[in-house]
Amino acid sequence: MKKSSLCHRVRILPLGDSLTQGDGNPSAYRYHLFRLLAEADIPFRFVGGVESGDWRLPPDCRYHSGRGGITTDGLIAYHTEGSEHYIPAWAEAVREAEVVLLCIGANDIFRGLPVESYTDRLDKLLTLLYAHNPTLSTVYIATPRTAWNTNPKLIAMNAALLDPAFAAAQAAKGRDVRVLDFNGEGAPENLPSDYPPDDGHPNESGNQKLAELWFDGIAERIRELASILPKTDVWEAPTVACESRALSISVGSGERLALNPTPDGEGSYLFESDDETIAEVDEDGMVYGRREGECTVRVTSAYGHTLVGKVAVRVSGTTPDVLDNFPVRHTPEVSEKGYTAPEKALRPTAGGVCVRYPHWLEGEIVTKRCFPQDELCIAFEMTAVSAFPSKSRGHLTLSLGDISLTFECLAARMTLAVGERSVTFTDPTPPYTRLPMRLVREGDTVTLYRGGVVLLRLSDLPKASAEQAPVRIVWEKYDAMIHYFYDLTVATRE
Repeated sequence: MKKSSLCHRVRILPLGDSLTQGDGNPSAYRYHLFRLLAEADIPFRFVGGVESGDWRLPPDCRYHSGRGGITTDGLIAYHTEGSEHYIPAWAEAVREAEVVLLCIGANDIFRGLPVESYTDRLDKLLTLLYAHNPTLSTVYIATPRTAWNTNPKLIAMNAALLDPAFAAAQAAKGRDVRVLDFNGEGAPENLPSDYPPDDGHPNESGNQKLAELWFDGIAERIRELASILPKTDVWEAPTVACESRALSISVGSGERLALNPTPDGEGSYLFESDDETIAEVDEDGMVYGRREGECTVRVTSAYGHTLVGKVAVRVSGTTPDVLDNFPVRHTPEVSEKGYTAPEKALRPTAGGVCVRYPHWLEGEIVTKRCFPQDELCIAFEMTAVSAFPSKSRGHLTLSLGDISLTFECLAARMTLAVGERSVTFTDPTPPYTRLPMRLVREGDTVTLYRGGVVLLRLSDLPKASAEQAPVRIVWEKYDAMIHYFYDLTVATRE
């Protein structure tokens, strides 16, 4: 489709639970589905009652109606006028939609709702959706795909959904309801590596597979609707200029590409290195040096593959060895203190300790093991998976002895303090970007690295105490509805 082509952009409503909202990923499958549809040159946009914080999506494709932990009954309440849980914005999104992508049901099992009445609950929800919008073209319902696909109740639920009698009953009511089997023959294999070792939500690779399944099921219908419905919209590739100067980085370090205008103003871009053995580039535009040499990073628009810029990358030097001196070799045991929550917040993981959803809590976690304060490395990853407006600025502090590292999440600000001295860094990258971090103390210097890049450093410090101390994670005022993961491991110098 040519730039500025007059078309009909099909309005797609992603509706459901955390598999729609995102859990461990800022936009669940929706970013990957956006790319697949855009690259196929199918005009569309996402609608919904909630705006995602994923900057990779264009502003008109950030909407959805997903809510983590929601059941089918919960969605019914959200769409029932007069209910205390009724959300007008969600009902309005249904009225705007032409196609609905519905994934709901896994939480029905976890909350103890009867499996045998699952399709009855779905029918009640569909009745509400069609009451809000009698002109809905198509509703797609996916069989829930989780890390627990062998759960007998989930198997029974999916079987009921796939029973031809369910679709026939919907057709008899004049509804175009189509069930997509995300777990059946032909679906990509559901691998353990598609799910982090916490609670069964898909990671990036798992969400990529979900997007591919959605795309395979809906692309033909979306293209058909775009061709037959009134052409009132413009499908136009955003115009963006990439910074022309060459990017110079060292092996083991990284730097984000500078775009003008910024991604928040112009939508989604795709990045590709012509030699990944020299420099790799991730989907957020962060370029990482792998070996000495020169290569080129191409920047294209997801709308129509429009080339918008090229950046020459020069990689030099060798990997700093300071991090290699602090190998991560063990996982600390942890205890809980001052902890109040509606559900357990700690789950052991292969990489350390996963602190889930601290915005729900105020509390403290303390390692049972103690560590020397003079030479150590605290290795961790932080991921914010979704964000909603809030007046509160919750913060989380990780500390050992006189060292403390504080994250002010809504402000995207980090403060490193050692005793009375401190330094602050405001993060220009999206706060949900998952990159490995290491907080290293070596001699009279404390440094925070991310992906090999120095973010914060305090030098010429007084000699550290030789005493051992526990690592503490403390969070306060986390009503900010930002979902975070913190995977923490502590290691001492070999």
